[in-house]
Amino acid sequence: MPSSQWTLPEQFDEYRLVRMLGRGSMGVVFLGHDLVLDRPVAIKFLNVVDANARARDRFLTEARAAARIQHPNVMAVYRVGELEGRLYIIGEYIRGQSLSDLPRPAAAKDLLKIGIDLARGLACAHRMGVLHRDVKLANAMLSESGEVKLLDFSLAKLLEATPEDGSSLVAPIVSLHDQPTLEPDNQSMPRVTIDAGARGGRPIDASLTASPARTPRVDQSPVPESPPSPLESTHSRIGVDKAAAQRVRIDQSSDNSVVGTPFYMAPELWRGDPSSRATDVYACGVLLYILASGTPPLTGNTALELARLAQETVPKPLRAVAPWVDERFAAIVDRCLRPPTERYASGDELCSAFEALALTGSGTDTVGGNPYRGLQAFEARHRSVFFGRGAEIRAVVDRLHAESFVLVAGDSGVGKSSLSRAGVLPVFSEQARDGRAWTTLSLMPGRRPLQTLVSALASKLEWTEQALREQIEAEPGELVRRIAKQQGKSQGLIFFIDQLEELVTLADRHQLAAVGRFLAALAEGPAGIRLLATARGDFLTRVAALPHIGSHINAAIYLLTPLTDSGLREAIVGPAALQDVHFDSDALIEELVVAGAEGSLPLMQFALAELWDARDKATRKITMQDLERIGRVTGALARHADNVVDALPAAQRVAVRRLLMRLVTIEDTRASLPREELVVGDQLQEAALEALVHGRLVVVREAQDGTVYEIAHEALIRNWGTLQRWISDERESREIRNRLELAALEWQRLGNGRVGLWSADQLEEGASLELETLRPRELAFLTAGQAQARRARRLKLLALGSIPALIVALFIGFRVQQARELAQKVDEQFALAQASLAQARVLQEDTARLRQQSFAEFDAARYEAGQISWAKARIAATEADRKFRSTIQGFDAVLSLDQDNSVGRERLTDVILERALAAEHDNKRELAAELVERLPVGSDQHARWFAPGTLALRTTPSVSVSIAEYVQDPVSMRFTLERTRVLGDTPLGPVELAQGSYQLSLKLTDELTIVYPLMIGRNEALALELALPPPEHIPADFIYIPAGRFLFGSPDDEMVRRFFTTAPLHEVRTDAFMIARHETTYAQWLEFLRALPPEQRSNFLHGDDGTFIGAGIKLSASDEGVWSLSVSAGERTYTAVEGQPIVYQGRAVNANQDWRRWPASGLNIADVKAYIAWLETSGKLPGARLCTDWEWERAMRGADARRYPHGDRLEPEDANIDQTYKKVAEAMGPDAVGLHPGTRSPFGLDDGAGNVWEWVVSSLNADEYAVRSSSYAYDDFSSLVVNRALLQPEMRDTTTGLRVCATPKQ
Repeated sequence: MPSSQWTLPEQFDEYRLVRMLGRGSMGVVFLGHDLVLDRPVAIKFLNVVDANARARDRFLTEARAAARIQHPNVMAVYRVGELEGRLYIIGEYIRGQSLSDLPRPAAAKDLLKIGIDLARGLACAHRMGVLHRDVKLANAMLSESGEVKLLDFSLAKLLEATPEDGSSLVAPIVSLHDQPTLEPDNQSMPRVTIDAGARGGRPIDASLTASPARTPRVDQSPVPESPPSPLESTHSRIGVDKAAAQRVRIDQSSDNSVVGTPFYMAPELWRGDPSSRATDVYACGVLLYILASGTPPLTGNTALELARLAQETVPKPLRAVAPWVDERFAAIVDRCLRPPTERYASGDELCSAFEALALTGSGTDTVGGNPYRGLQAFEARHRSVFFGRGAEIRAVVDRLHAESFVLVAGDSGVGKSSLSRAGVLPVFSEQARDGRAWTTLSLMPGRRPLQTLVSALASKLEWTEQALREQIEAEPGELVRRIAKQQGKSQGLIFFIDQLEELVTLADRHQLAAVGRFLAALAEGPAGIRLLATARGDFLTRVAALPHIGSHINAAIYLLTPLTDSGLREAIVGPAALQDVHFDSDALIEELVVAGAEGSLPLMQFALAELWDARDKATRKITMQDLERIGRVTGALARHADNVVDALPAAQRVAVRRLLMRLVTIEDTRASLPREELVVGDQLQEAALEALVHGRLVVVREAQDGTVYEIAHEALIRNWGTLQRWISDERESREIRNRLELAALEWQRLGNGRVGLWSADQLEEGASLELETLRPRELAFLTAGQAQARRARRLKLLALGSIPALIVALFIGFRVQQARELAQKVDEQFALAQASLAQARVLQEDTARLRQQSFAEFDAARYEAGQISWAKARIAATEADRKFRSTIQGFDAVLSLDQDNSVGRERLTDVILERALAAEHDNKRELAAELVERLPVGSDQHARWFAPGTLALRTTPSVSVSIAEYVQDPVSMRFTLERTRVLGDTPLGPVELAQGSYQLSLKLTDELTIVYPLMIGRNEALALELALPPPEHIPADFIYIPAGRFLFGSPDDEMVRRFFTTAPLHEVRTDAFMIARHETTYAQWLEFLRALPPEQRSNFLHGDDGTFIGAGIKLSASDEGVWSLSVSAGERTYTAVEGQPIVYQGRAVNANQDWRRWPASGLNIADVKAYIAWLETSGKLPGARLCTDWEWERAMRGADARRYPHGDRLEPEDANIDQTYKKVAEAMGPDAVGLHPGTRSPFGLDDGAGNVWEWVVSSLNADEYAVRSSSYAYDDFSSLVVNRALLQPEMRDTTTGLRVCATPKQ
């Protein structure tokens, strides 16, 4: 029982109380000591006595959410609990000072740093669904290390909520802000008094004393009073009554009450609206406004007056009261104080704004001239005009602080190089958290990556190139350790490798091993060393196969996605605005945004650069007419390139074509070549190259081994029609030229002798090339080969002519000796290939064993163990594939020496088949297809690859069976059933079927057909025995799924798979089950609620006003028992009673909706279990239960590895996702179930992609729950059928519902 006196123990559990630090309206804070972990902690006892169970549970739920926020700018919460009826919080003890103690106005150099830190902490919380609700100076600390930390997350609303009897849990006292930063200068603990609300709302005085005794005693000593906070003092100086600083409650009759500190409360809070991310942003703006100016944006003598002012007046712009503040910083703060629709929507948006400002620096260091880079990458000196990537820069910098190797990967033209050069590298150097001064060593691999690396190191280190080369080739790890040691503790070195894919598209393969070992040593993370690289996403598979460094690639990947619409707008408008130039219409900006959003960022940048030059300098505006003049976005680049070429004389145009063909690799990427390899002393080529450089189609850059030329951007290769035609016309000759280049390089490496020269047939191919397009090395190679061919022909003629017997004998002896030497070489090469094959097979056996071990662990819900085994399997698979590749090269070498070696040819074909099978197991479909193309048609190996399977089927009872094959449309990527044929009645004997995906139709009755998707494997004899239920055992709107197998998990790369927290693709089996065709609807949920007694119904109606609340969803009943639903979408709230439709604004289709057909959402696991139990006990659905991961995925996917329920591409009209209604906020919300049949699954289920997430029992994590399907608020990528996310069972979200499964009757 609570008492008016409470004796506080000196120690409880593992915590010893040291001394009081401060007190305030929320409670009393003590310095404590964690005896187990030996660290100081802050312990806060709250002004709450014996909170009712409901309030306590809500407090603990949200406190857990706050505890999950692990971020440098948020005070860590270690523990929450209850001691003799008093709730407490234990958190990080921060040495430093409260922001309320900082002098005001704060120094300009500190304001931006404080803003960034506050916004970062807030952004992390908002991403995790946690609101602060009480951002203010007293709830933020400046630590001794210079970091700002937010305190007291998400607790104010819960602790000041009204208990069940309507009384207050907290006495309405004036806030005395906590002072948790007082240093503990002694070990004594003074006696203090806490005012706490007792049950029934009766305020009591409870004495806290330090004593091991538990008996209460009265403390008559004086109580130390906390001094008023500096903010309160400031307010007093401007005439603000002390009452205005008190915490206030709005709507005290509801658990959904809103609390806050008046000066920081957004206008909508005064109106009684709930807290939101936007209200946190408003409070953050007030905080920064006060720090910058010394005064709050609104002042009033009472809370009532502040409420009126907040709703009726607009705060003065910050610069009006503090003209010394940076204009752009002030603009950000002012936007925080605007109405909700104009405010930053979340901490993430606010953080991006501040970090963009930090990137651009002061307004005086902007780049002069054209602020747009066109086709060229942004460099560090262009950071002031690099807009739109604040969040991505922050993410990569954070990764680089925590990890030694980060690989920025993404599509060509997405901005990887610019992000790294203009964003990540300068920010990482400026914001170093370890006190080091970081410098950067930049390079691009080029054709000779080892020499490039050596030259780059030599420019930084005082070592000779020869010594560095020897060290890299012999002991790269030791070299990296020496470099790290040279940095000491005060410096650091970042290795930046741009276009890492050049190692697989351009580089001399003989240099890859040494370079790979060195990069792997960098990636292993010695102190003071970081490795940052960029790579095109379409080359990641090959990059991951690079020697040594390849195994580090997966963990290092940061996937850079295209700019968001808001980021594109920043990138378009921001650079021009720095020079007071503006775009004259939203339509113009929108066209540029659309071009960037469609993956044409380089085209957009080029168009912007052209628009800048075409602008009217007098009006300082860029107009739609300017865009027309340059040929609009898509035509600007092609038009410019064609103009450059057309302006040249005919002879130079021919030279331009030849030059550009040399500057495009066989894989249609950019090549980097020195001048001497391009022009070969030809005056026409010299002039043509200069014209290309002058026209900005070719750029010159300094590489470590000299000056090189390259096409300005790969966008030219993709989007310039003329160049595309040239590439297409010369496809065959380019392939021959590529083989010639590689052969000439190898011949040069072997010493320019007879070894490595081409055969007569190959020389004939080379003769088809125009000699004037070849470089001296290639001409010399062909000349030597032709000379060798002529000698061979002469010898042949001599052998056929009449020659002296001695010459004949000598010739025969020479040929015999030559044959012996050749046979010896063949035997040696054959032995090497055989040894390599034996190693490959051992490694492949290890791969198979580890793969099966991993699958078994995933299937046993040991997810982390499965991850470890899978990582080992992938390493073994990579090594096995490397050995298979080496083996194939070995047998290729055998055949190059002896084309008639039938054993070698047969063995080569066997190895190609083995490698193709291994690639298929590793989900490397493209590699497998390439290898199969090498199998001779008609060979045993070719027949084994395409071997059909057979199907035998028995069912109980006997049914009529038909079968159809799934065929994928190459354009829409949708699977359709074709080539249907009737198999007859069961039982069925073996039926031959080609490998592939099929669907059986089992006709149980005229009205009921059960479908059964299945896969037939290579040479597989599949025998099925299926027990089918009586039709009356299958409820309406449920689908029976027989026992069977299917492919579960992700076939994608490791980064995608881990992002979706799923298993690698593998076969699993499920027992028979039933599953609802649709998600559970509100009509079904209302039936459940109506069936409950009133005293039970209240458990599912959270709120004293009889309202069911999920974030943005409210289901309520009138006194007459009529139910209504309110749903928030954007700034609108739609409300309708039963029988009335909800009409979405901003929709061209599907605007009128019967909300009772919507999926019920905002449910947690307790709600779901109660509903399922009701279905079972009421007899409506015997055997009702939650679906498992396996069951859900099989029902949505069928048997094959499709990406969506219907195919491999999701169009906006196929499902209810963010793009379906054009991302219009007011139009985004639930749709009636079954409204999007375009994503109907093979079993006939609807809404397996989008609409709402669906709860399932995790099949990969013991005792966990997951959500599947994605929702209307997410994109097509998030709607992949493999996407799954673990969710705390108590979590509610407006986008989460359920789909019911059931166990069939036996």
